Amino acid sequence: MTFSRKLTAVQVQKLLVDYEDGFLIKDLAPRYGVSLRTVHRVLQEANVSHRYNHRKKRKDDRVKSPRELKPCGTNAAYVRHRRHGEYPCADCLEAHNEENRKRRA
Repeated sequence: MTFSRKLTAVQVQKLLVDYEDGFLIKDLAPRYGVSLRTVHRVLQEANVSHRYNHRKKRKDDRVKSPRELKPCGTNAAYVRHRRHGEYPCADCLEAHNEENRKRRA
């Protein structure tokens, strides 16, 4: 697909607005009748970060709920101890050993 058409200043502004509204680069190129490279160039000149394979998330989707840490005495807590460079407590060590026994059986 080859295009030789350039975008006017008004079209560039509309393209940037559409991009911020969640359109993907691959959707914008045929919409404005230009190549993907042209869309990339316009976004680069406007100092806009590129989104390649995902739609813009809504604000509600971006808010993550805080994760609950598993209490001591579970295999997850054992892994957390090890990841932080700590020696696991006795309860976590026992839970990890039990997990390994189940896995081997």
